[in-house]
Amino acid sequence: MSNTSTSFTYVTLWTAFQHLHRMYDVTRQDPQNKDDALALRLGALNMAFFALEAFMNHIIQALAPDVWKNERKCFSGRHPIDGVKYYGPIGKLKYIHLLCDQRYDEKKPDIQTVLKIKELRDIMAHGRSYYDEPDDIHLEELPTIPPPTSKVFEIGTHELLVAAVQNFSGMRCRLFDAAKKCSDCSDLGPHPDSCISAMQMISVKH
Repeated sequence: MSNTSTSFTYVTLWTAFQHLHRMYDVTRQDPQNKDDALALRLGALNMAFFALEAFMNHIIQALAPDVWKNERKCFSGRHPIDGVKYYGPIGKLKYIHLLCDQRYDEKKPDIQTVLKIKELRDIMAHGRSYYDEPDDIHLEELPTIPPPTSKVFEIGTHELLVAAVQNFSGMRCRLFDAAKKCSDCSDLGPHPDSCISAMQMISVKH
């Protein structure tokens, strides 16, 4: 695994996600560690999204190198691809479905999971993690804030992490297999199945 992970960024990030998930799964067993478990859960959710985006970047680079050369323009909506504007990571996901002759359906559980984790990621990276509390709140008071008062806590739930574990690996396998069928590119890297260690099978029950 070490040689594979050093060659493909998405494999390294996926492994990091699995480690965070394992640490969270162990930590949450003790009620006294609820704040640590929360931090690990949010970290795992964000790492899952990073790993997925790195995987999408890899597929685009392998199957559409000309598009990849103009990645910033193509996925900022400034440079349409075949007359279609694609925006950000979700635009990449839509474009990969097109490349791989797959139907992009936002009602599907795996894509719903991507959309929810992206919303969480955007709030944490670009928005203000706001609370229904005075603006002068101090960091040491953070654990005392009821979870329902924050969008971050509302979205970044245990159930969403369960969905990420169950749906992201399946999505990656589906898109990888479709990419193999639609292209003679031999540089797609290892099959996602080989990147899913025993950590993936850790209990995801409350």
